[in-house]
This record gives sequence, C-alpha cells and structure tokens, in this order.
Amino acid sequence: MSNDLKLLEQNYLGSFFQIVKLLATFVLSLITAVFYDLQMAMVFIAFSLIPLFIPHLFETKIKRASKEWSAANAIFISTFKEMVAGLTVIRMFQSQNYFFEKNAAGIDTMEQKLQQMNFLTKISSALIHTVGTICFFFPIMIGGILVAKNQLALANLMGLVQISNTIVNPLISGIALMGTFHSVQPIIEKLPKSCSSTPSFAKKQRSSVTGRICFRDLTIYRSERPLFQPINDTIEAGEKVLIRGRSGIGKSTFLQLLLHEEIHYQGSLEVEKKKSLTEKPADLLLVPQEPFIMNASLKENICFDETFSTKEYQEILEKTDLTLLAQEWGNKLLGENGQYLSGGQKQRVVLARTLIRQPKIVLLDECTSALDHEATKKLQRIIHSLPQTVLEVAHKVTVEEEQCYDNVIELRD
Repeated sequence: MSNDLKLLEQNYLGSFFQIVKLLATFVLSLITAVFYDLQMAMVFIAFSLIPLFIPHLFETKIKRASKEWSAANAIFISTFKEMVAGLTVIRMFQSQNYFFEKNAAGIDTMEQKLQQMNFLTKISSALIHTVGTICFFFPIMIGGILVAKNQLALANLMGLVQISNTIVNPLISGIALMGTFHSVQPIIEKLPKSCSSTPSFAKKQRSSVTGRICFRDLTIYRSERPLFQPINDTIEAGEKVLIRGRSGIGKSTFLQLLLHEEIHYQGSLEVEKKKSLTEKPADLLLVPQEPFIMNASLKENICFDETFSTKEYQEILEKTDLTLLAQEWGNKLLGENGQYLSGGQKQRVVLARTLIRQPKIVLLDECTSALDHEATKKLQRIIHSLPQTVLEVAHKVTVEEEQCYDNVIELRD
C-alpha cells in the first residue's frame, strides 16, 4: 500500500494539477487566437486535437499493466511482512534461504511489472509528441497558402503561429499526462478496500527421536536478579513435562534458554548429553503462543522449502488431525496470518510443521491459551500421544489435565 500511495502521489495528484495548469493555458490562448482570425484558429485547434485519440490506443494496456504491478507489489509487501513477523520461526527451522529466495522472486516480478507499465506509458507519450509535432506544421502550411492568396494577413498568421505554441504544446502535454493519469486507475479503485546475491545458510541434519534434559541448580537472571529459585530435575526421553508458575516468573524465558537464546543464567543445563550451550541441537523446536502462518498453501506452510515424502506428509496430517483441512483447501492460500483458519487449526498446522521434522524435543509456549475447550482438548490429545520429549508452558491447567503429564516443574520465587 505504501508504494501504491507513492505512485498515486506522483502519477495521479501530480498529473492532475499539471493538467489543470495546462488546460488554463490552453483556454486563454484559444480565446486570444480567435481574436486574430477565427477561421485559422479553428484550423490550428482541429490539428491539435488529432493527438487526443492516441491515448485511447494504450489506455486499456496501461491500466492492465498498472493493475498487474499493483498486485505484484501487494504480494511482495505481504511476503516481506510475513518474513519479518516470522523471523524467529524461520531461524529455528533454518529456512532463511527459502524466504530470501521467495522475497527476491517477489522483487523481480514487481520490477518487471513496473518496467512494463513505464514502457507503455513512455511509448504512448513519445507517439503523442511525434504526432503533435507533425500536426503543428500543417496549419502553418495552410496559413502560408492563404497569405499567398491575400486571404490572410501575414501579421495575423505570425501571431497565430506564436500563440499556437501555447495552444498545441499544453494540449499535447496534457494528453501525454493522461496516460500517466490512467495508470493509477486500478490503485484508485482498490483504495476504498484498503482504507543479486542471496545469503546462504547451512542446514543441520535431522536425527533419531530421543531427548533427555538435566537441570542442576539452574536459574535465570534478569537485571542481575534471579527470576525463580534454582531447579534440579531430569527429564527422560519421551516424557511429557508441564512447566508452570505465576505470570512473569520466566516460563517462556526458560524455553528460550533451551533454544540457546542469549540469556543470562546460572547453574548447568544438559540437553541430549551436550553440556555446551554453544552447540545448538538441530532437533529442538518450539511451538509459539502466536502461530506463524503464511499466505500460502497448507503444504507450503508445513514443509517450507524442505522435501518430504508423500507418506511422511500424509502421516503428519493424520497425526495432527489436518486430513480434512488438506482435502478442503488443497493448494488454496490460507490467507494473511492464516485468516481463514480457526485458532485450533492454526496451532495444529504449526504443530505439524514441527513434528514432520522429527525433533528430539518439542517446546510448547502456551499454545492453547487462546483456544476454546474443545480445541484445547484436541490439541492436548495429539501432544500426549507424541513419542518426543515435550516441555509445555501452560498458565491454566486443570487437576485432571495435570495428571496427564509425567512431571511438573514448578517455578517459584
């Protein structure tokens, strides 16, 4: 939309005020020409109107090119916004190359459409000026013949030639601007509805599904103060663990530490027998509270740029209860930020994206907080049936739900 408004400013408002100025000059010059000689003034006007028909030859093509450019621009802006919004997820899934290439393709398409639109506008303008220049000399030739026959005073002809510059030139320039003016018509129609090298990133290999985590006197610091009391615990591979505590105590920060974000902590943390936090496990993935859904197909939202077999894809759809959704939507776009999906469907798509990569450990950051009771129960059934180690941060958990976990880690002040 920002680029549309810029084009609107340049090609619509700028052209509009310029056309008004040229029209005023044309009318005043026309009145003056009539006082010299009405007959010759009409000849000059008749020939100056010929270029008026040229914009109609290009009007449809220019409008179509403008509409295509505006659509390409909207797609690029949407894709870029998605990439910025999902940077954390993109880095976690190591899909930087895919999104850089996707945005680069969007830029190329947008520039090609802009080039096509500008080319048509320039061709129309050049043709108008060429025809206008030719038409300028015909009235002079006719006037010369009339002077030779003593039917027109030479002084009047010279005056008309002089004044014709301010008749013909404003008219030709105004007609040329009409092409530019028409180029923004699709944008105006859309306004009420709205009111080269690529970096390369190495990917880590996936490994078998196992995951064991050990905490020894572990606590996280913020502003040199501990967020919670030191914890000592061991989570065995395949266990489902609930992490709870008051709001603001650092539950989400705790998950970020497992993802090796730069967080000040004290104590020891052993993930999959890797004691150094500088060595990031490739198979430790997070399902965030706010799901990242692109305006793309269901399959692209799950797979990104990675290739999975049809069997793997179908199995993950069944596991996350997305088979019917896949049949219903096929290759259709899910809308910006998944606007056509329910909250539960969005979270299951994100969960499918995570599970198809077979991580050792799955981290869930209050992924059911915005869901209704039925959607929460459906997601919980899927989570507790997983073979992976699962650490889930949840704010509101019933006694019945708590009993489904193998372990509960309570973060206390």
